[in-house]
Amino acid sequence: MQENYSIIIGILIATAFVSLFAFMLLLLLLHYSRKKQRLIYERELMEEKYRRELEQVEREVQEHTFQMIAQDIHDNVGQQLSLVKLNLSILSMEQVHLTQLKEIRDQVAEAIHQLRQISMGYQGDRLLENGLSAGIEFLVEQIQKTGKYQVTWKGSGLTMHINPNHALFIYRIFQEAIQNIIRHAEATEVAIELSETEQLYCLRVRDNGKGFDMVNNVGKNGLGVRSMAQRAMLIGAEILTETAPGRGTTITLKYKKISDDNTGIGR
Repeated sequence: MQENYSIIIGILIATAFVSLFAFMLLLLLLHYSRKKQRLIYERELMEEKYRRELEQVEREVQEHTFQMIAQDIHDNVGQQLSLVKLNLSILSMEQVHLTQLKEIRDQVAEAIHQLRQISMGYQGDRLLENGLSAGIEFLVEQIQKTGKYQVTWKGSGLTMHINPNHALFIYRIFQEAIQNIIRHAEATEVAIELSETEQLYCLRVRDNGKGFDMVNNVGKNGLGVRSMAQRAMLIGAEILTETAPGRGTTITLKYKKISDDNTGIGR
């Protein structure tokens, strides 16, 4: 009897030790799991911080470049044309080939105006003072003035609330889409639409140009598409390119609304 009692006691002690060991092991695993989750969370925070810093640096570099271009256009070409206009005005006052000089003077004046418009287009921060929709409409007007395209535009006056940095990225994506049409598409019609739903803003640019092969394309069109996709990724937007040889191209950008973002950049 005594022997059986000792065996039971031994089993109980062994069970207690195993249970304690299992409990300690469980605590250790929980601690490791929590530590791992904390490290993953901290890494995600660091990656998000790095992404935001990269976005800010890229925006600053781009804007600095654009502002330098705009300033050069204004200071160099603009001043030279202004001087030519002044000299033509003086000559016209002397009645030397009056009609021809007036025509040349008017042409130079229009060139100065166009240069100012172009330089303003590069200065995105100034251009978007009245909102993203107004900035897009400004560029639409420049396309219409060329007389080369039949342009349809929907979205004038749309009130938008977007982070100013993100609004500038969207404007640069729109510029890239328009430049691709001008340089490569050989289009005659361009349709531009800015709209919204409860969840997002949508910008769509469609042309009736020659299109291109998205799968096998390695030319400039492909580079432009990748550039737009990279910009969209930096602001958390989604961009879709629909195209095929001979069927034109449609670029659709979707930007999710942020409920607590009240910057009012799109007033």
